[in-house]
Amino acid sequence: MKNILILIFLTAMPNFLFSENYEYRNPFLAGVLSWTMPGAGQFYAKSYVKGSFFVMTEIINKSVLFLMASYLRDNYTKNTKESVTINWSSLSLMDKGLVVGYIITSLAWKVYVSLDAIHSAEKYNRLMNNNQSIIITPEFNTSSCGIKGKVSF
Repeated sequence: MKNILILIFLTAMPNFLFSENYEYRNPFLAGVLSWTMPGAGQFYAKSYVKGSFFVMTEIINKSVLFLMASYLRDNYTKNTKESVTINWSSLSLMDKGLVVGYIITSLAWKVYVSLDAIHSAEKYNRLMNNNQSIIITPEFNTSSCGIKGKVSF
């Protein structure tokens, strides 16, 4: 009777009770990392190609910001080496559209990159979890009972 109870316990035991051999990637942390620095969450989730692409796009994004700031400074200030202040009301309609478009595009890109990092972490966890399995099946003979196991990692 004791052997049968042990056999039932082992066959009903869920796989998550066994130790995992991979490092779990927290999707929330991946999203926060990518919001802070696009590509960092993808690197955390071990998606290196996407991470490299997003880091390069962030470098381009900062270059565009620098060029836009230089353009606005040159067009709306006098040649002084003091601090620069540009009033929103002094900008032309086209330049206001340029600034608003940049802000909306940058925020949308950060949201996309963060959501992609969350998806990459979930995909990594799902892939690693599927590669690990412990299969325990009961085995009954006329003279004895036991368990037969297969472990693959």
